[in-house]
Amino acid sequence: PTTEKTRVLARRQHVARFDVEDERDVPPDVADRLTAAVRERADAADVIVVADYDKGVLVPDVIDAVRAAAQRRGIPWVVDPKRRRFFAYGGATVLKPNLRELQDALGDFAHPDDGEWMETTRRRLGCRHLLLTLGERGMALQTEEGVSVRIPGRSLDVFDVSGAGDTVSATVAAVLAAGGDIVEAAELANVAASLEVARAGAATVSTADILRHVAREGAPDPEPREGAIHE
Repeated sequence: PTTEKTRVLARRQHVARFDVEDERDVPPDVADRLTAAVRERADAADVIVVADYDKGVLVPDVIDAVRAAAQRRGIPWVVDPKRRRFFAYGGATVLKPNLRELQDALGDFAHPDDGEWMETTRRRLGCRHLLLTLGERGMALQTEEGVSVRIPGRSLDVFDVSGAGDTVSATVAAVLAAGGDIVEAAELANVAASLEVARAGAATVSTADILRHVAREGAPDPEPREGAIHE
């Protein structure tokens, strides 16, 4: 069944959410249909986005089909992982957990401002780039080239965080599909997320929204310093 989410708002502020759902893994016949759909649709894709919600859809066979399709097509795949199969996405172009999810998976505190720790964690997760979202503190990016990039948060009012992670994943994927590099993708995703959380509900952010904000606030600096934390 489709998950039903009930959000409680007070004066446009998100207070709580109640979910009614079935988190069991999908049966083998459904997994087979999903893997077939991945193989078929990947032929027309420039990027694959995997949003894992721990609801039982992304079973190992489906994950393997995504990995194989991305490798066969030579296209990036961007993953927003969750606890159950956090370590199953080896080879992902971008792994994008939030701070709580990463700490929960590792069973330890995260150190996003420590480039050495970020690189060790990236290697442990087996991804090309690790993009860690930090809420109002922005993001921390560790690239496969060993470059640490710290992207500060943007000071906008936060009305509702629903959809912020999806906005980041979608923006990163769109920039990579268009030929941008991972630092450009992360910088623009940070802008998009700051716009999304300033709106009530799971709002959308358009290209025009991002361009207007960049024109007003100034373009992000996409050039990291080798071997250093980049502000």
